[in-house]
Amino acid sequence: MSEVFTTASTTAVVTVGSSFPSSTTLPLASATPSQFVYPTTFDTSLGTNFTNSSCPEFFKSFLYNEDFINCYPMSFFLLNSKSYVTIVRQGISSVETVLNASCSVDYQQCSSLMSNYSNQLIQADNCLNDYNLENPLVTQAYNDFVAYDVIHDVMCLRRGLNHSNATQLDRDTKYCYSHGLFDADSSTGDAYLYLLPLGIPYPNMTAPSCSRCTKRVMDIFWEFTGVVQNQISYTYNSAAGRIAHRSNCSANFINASAKALPSPSATKSHSAAATVSPSLMLILLLFPFVMSILMLN
Repeated sequence: MSEVFTTASTTAVVTVGSSFPSSTTLPLASATPSQFVYPTTFDTSLGTNFTNSSCPEFFKSFLYNEDFINCYPMSFFLLNSKSYVTIVRQGISSVETVLNASCSVDYQQCSSLMSNYSNQLIQADNCLNDYNLENPLVTQAYNDFVAYDVIHDVMCLRRGLNHSNATQLDRDTKYCYSHGLFDADSSTGDAYLYLLPLGIPYPNMTAPSCSRCTKRVMDIFWEFTGVVQNQISYTYNSAAGRIAHRSNCSANFINASAKALPSPSATKSHSAAATVSPSLMLILLLFPFVMSILMLN
């Protein structure tokens, strides 16, 4: 059933590759002694759909940068990495190996690096014109850079559960993200939460669980709202509304709405959320079905 993961314009279970063709081969991140191959980002294409030749050169400058690669930036893997799809297909152990690496980096150094790159990307001599034209590759990269901090914080949340009635999945997963990703319970959609900071609204067809992980994730998200550049400022309410409709969630389980923005929300950064293709949304809607297949293989 691997066909479910790849379409002409998207790639992934929780990921979407660029739609631009390319023969560029990107360097692999450093392997562990057991030769585990970590995912890389924008690893299917860059293409030529740029108005300024300096823009793809800027992409190459960070994609080949060892400091960037060794940050294992989950914000880039979730929507823009074909190799991350391979990791997910391999199962819980491989996903948690990537999380272990991503959560063990020098966070302050990586955060500073991503912030610098986000500023450089929208400089006139790099990708500003393509950003203003809403080139999907450029807006995705910008959102990924900006979302690095919040994605890192929620991806590295550990579950810390230890009780006698724990399921096998409980025992196999130590991160909230991986538990939500591989939970075959169709009544919840916790894995969708992690796409919110990248501009993907929470789908109406499901709702997050009322778990401790959900509360911790949403609490972190709320702290990052109220900032124009942060996509979570615009997508937080989509998940909060779904949680509010769950009868088993306690009163005041989470903050009901995002912090108010300091200025009108009709901003350039917000428009990036609209660049997600219909085929990606189809994949997101099929997500529980896809994960059930993975669990059987």
